[in-house]
Amino acid sequence: MTEGANNPETGIVQPGGTPIKRLVIEWRHLVVDGATCERCGATGSEVRTAVDTLTKELGALGIKVVIKETPLGTDQLKESNKILLNGKPLEDLIAGGVTETPCNSCSTLIGTSACCRAVEVDKQQYEEIPAWLITRAAYRAVGLREG
Repeated sequence: MTEGANNPETGIVQPGGTPIKRLVIEWRHLVVDGATCERCGATGSEVRTAVDTLTKELGALGIKVVIKETPLGTDQLKESNKILLNGKPLEDLIAGGVTETPCNSCSTLIGTSACCRAVEVDKQQYEEIPAWLITRAAYRAVGLREG
């Protein structure tokens, strides 16, 4: 558990001692005429898988897990495929970085050459963010180590 965990109900505290009761996972993705790119679509499936797992695991600790989908327009493409956990970018929680790589699916959707956001962790690049990485970031967002 986190240092200073003193809530007997959950054993979880945020920095400053405030118990965490909710984890909001926000998935931002491009939407054009009701469709998203393949990369973001795959990340969305992984987000839902992570939310299912986290709902069971963190729910047992009294933490409610909420998923929020934020559709983006073409003018916000650089924000697409971004995941925030209680407002913090996934890559910040896992000591990762962000890069952009060409995305044929986005290019088809918007009608011009496009690059999409990807996350780098431990010298590995993830264009589609895997559920295990989302889960790792979620645990850190609520002040826990993965069990």
